[in-house]
Amino acid sequence: MGSVSRADRRLAAKEMARELTKDATGQTVGQSQSLSVQASAKTSIYPFAEDLEAYNRILPQGAERLFRTFEAQSEHRRAIEIAVVTSNLRQSERGQRYGFLTVLLALSGAMGAAYLGMQVLAGVIVTVTLAGGFGVFITGKAQQKNDLQGKRTAAQKPLPPGPAA
Repeated sequence: MGSVSRADRRLAAKEMARELTKDATGQTVGQSQSLSVQASAKTSIYPFAEDLEAYNRILPQGAERLFRTFEAQSEHRRAIEIAVVTSNLRQSERGQRYGFLTVLLALSGAMGAAYLGMQVLAGVIVTVTLAGGFGVFITGKAQQKNDLQGKRTAAQKPLPPGPAA
């Protein structure tokens, strides 16, 4: 179905109104017409009370079923959030353990190189290990700070207006 502009709809409505005000002979008859439009908007996810009553008329316990769906969805969302947070914590702990083991191995290698008389190699190993560890730490903290700032900024933005219900 093609898109009709607002101006075209108005023009068609005026033409229909002209036709409706003519009698059988084509003479314009004095009539008045009124048009009433009611709009409502809400900011809640829950339906209006009138809508809930209508659900109950159409489907027994319809409103209660609707709210049970909302509650189940909320529980599901919370369970997913808990799983994600738990997984992120485990991943972070694993990363710290592996990082610690890597540093221990590198320092052991550096001590072995120093013991064998390769002080330059030992110094390079220690420098690269410490620089890499600090670099990852600093980069991670900067990323955390940026993420937090982004969340704060997003939380302070007003919500865009939603469609009228």
